[in-house]
Amino acid sequence: MRALRDSYLDDPRVAAAAAAIAANRELTIGACHGGLIGVLLAALCAKITDGGVRRPVVVTHDPVTLVDDLEELGIVAATLPELERFAEDEEVSDRSGHNRRLAALEAWAAGAVLVASPIAVEQPVPDVAEIAKASIILKPGVTHDLHALVDRLVDAGYRVVPVVEGRGELAVRGGLVDVYPWIGQDA
Repeated sequence: MRALRDSYLDDPRVAAAAAAIAANRELTIGACHGGLIGVLLAALCAKITDGGVRRPVVVTHDPVTLVDDLEELGIVAATLPELERFAEDEEVSDRSGHNRRLAALEAWAAGAVLVASPIAVEQPVPDVAEIAKASIILKPGVTHDLHALVDRLVDAGYRVVPVVEGRGELAVRGGLVDVYPWIGQDA
């Protein structure tokens, strides 16, 4: 499939799109049918990656299918999921949705193409820079006040649970704290 992608690297539509992105202009690609849009986007992403330009955010009505197509064409992509409820002050806000959105933003910051629906791009996203600034870095061999650490994690939105099973959870067992971070691949 990469050969198909690479055969479109010199396509005039891909060149025009790459020039628009390099000039920091918004870009709309339309009137493409079938799988062509995925191939053109994959070629565009391959072309701009070679030029050192940040990978784009793509808005489409079927982000999951487009991510599958891009990955099949050799492009790393992540879906920005829609939140079921996004009011920050509601008890039933979609915490797992926020966590998935953070993971998608982390993937985008690491170089993945971010693909979202029109609804997903209208919903709030956490400020990754603020999250990084508020991050707590724990290193082996360094001791911390247990209560102060737990309080800081709870203030950051972590939920205390008996057993850690998902992002944003922490459990205290004796003098040990298990934490499943909001972002990152490892708990």
